Amino acid sequence: NVEATQTIDIQGFVEPAEIPPMFYDTPYYLAADKRGEKVYTLLREALVKSNTVAIGLIVLRTKQYVCALLPVGDTLLLNTLRYADEVLKPEEHAPATRTLEDARVSQREFGMAIRLLEDMKQKWDPEAYHDTYREDLLRRVDEKVQAGKTKTLTPAAAKASAVRTADVVDLTELLKRSLDQRGGSRGANGSRRGGATARANAAAEPVALPTRARKASAGGTKRRRSA
Repeated sequence: NVEATQTIDIQGFVEPAEIPPMFYDTPYYLAADKRGEKVYTLLREALVKSNTVAIGLIVLRTKQYVCALLPVGDTLLLNTLRYADEVLKPEEHAPATRTLEDARVSQREFGMAIRLLEDMKQKWDPEAYHDTYREDLLRRVDEKVQAGKTKTLTPAAAKASAVRTADVVDLTELLKRSLDQRGGSRGANGSRRGGATARANAAAEPVALPTRARKASAGGTKRRRSA
């Protein structure tokens, strides 16, 4: 049961190329408090100068993670790392043909592939790539709004209100039915025997109601008798 803290325990330093890409999990930007700016700047510049990555331990919420600290401009980037048992071995997914000879690739074909890669080499520009599906979806939504093709959704709270209303309607029907039975069983002469039977029926029916309705029915019965 590890305790979450605001600190990172540095365990050592490695070269960036030693961490395979499949171990990187979730990135976070690190911010220093006022008392930690000196250490923050010192660590960042030392990582830049030595061209290394700091490996540490950090607790997020209730789980401890291995993490890597990398300098990115003037900021330190913390990237949580997967544990070794959480990463599949790449050999298990490698094809049977592991060499050009096994795959029957000629040197001419290999040379053409290299030239194609050289021709398409470019600098990494993340702004050049967009989520076109999301953009098209938002554009379609905007078109429907402009055309007035919208619908009003029922708030979630309305469902809860409808359920409570349904209980009241059931209770009203039950009371009405009980009163009708009471009036019908008395007959023309209004005998006490018929009235007793009606009261027994009315007392027996509320048993099948939910707890809330049963309490309301009991209170209603008391008020009826006191009147």
